[in-house]
Amino acid sequence: KGDLYDIHCVMGACYAASKEWFTYIKGFSGLTQWGSSEEYISLKTWLAGGSVKLLTTTGVGHIYRSKSPYNVDYNYVLYNKFFVISTLFDEETRYEMMSAVKNNSMYLKAYDLYKNNIQKIKEYQTYYKSIFVKDRSFLQEIGIDFNKIRDIEIFLLGKKIINILENIRINAD
Repeated sequence: KGDLYDIHCVMGACYAASKEWFTYIKGFSGLTQWGSSEEYISLKTWLAGGSVKLLTTTGVGHIYRSKSPYNVDYNYVLYNKFFVISTLFDEETRYEMMSAVKNNSMYLKAYDLYKNNIQKIKEYQTYYKSIFVKDRSFLQEIGIDFNKIRDIEIFLLGKKIINILENIRINAD
């Protein structure tokens, strides 16, 4: 029970989905180490015809650890973003987004990882093309515009696509 609001992206590592849906969109499959999981499952959900919602009456606590169990290599975080771009978007969008970064020295190692996994990426592209019922124009309708270099930069830098509180205000009106 509670108020539900459409949001662009799940955040905070507390999500709920049916096992069938999570399996259908292949969950976090294809990502390496840490990074982009929330953007990945949110974008796949929207593009496959689902929705991403916030339930306002649910509270979640977090237990903090004294030491992180993760050894994060930022090149893999960036690789994940390349993986998401390459598997979820049409050729034009992929080209625009990858062109914006592939010659930047900060991205060279991640881009090498990407090139080394191109066969796996093509398999995912084929699968997602078969299940997606929406495209880039739908994402623009809900406020995610990858025609704008700013939105590409926000995505690649790992910042969240939206501010939840702003979205709640907009949807509540």
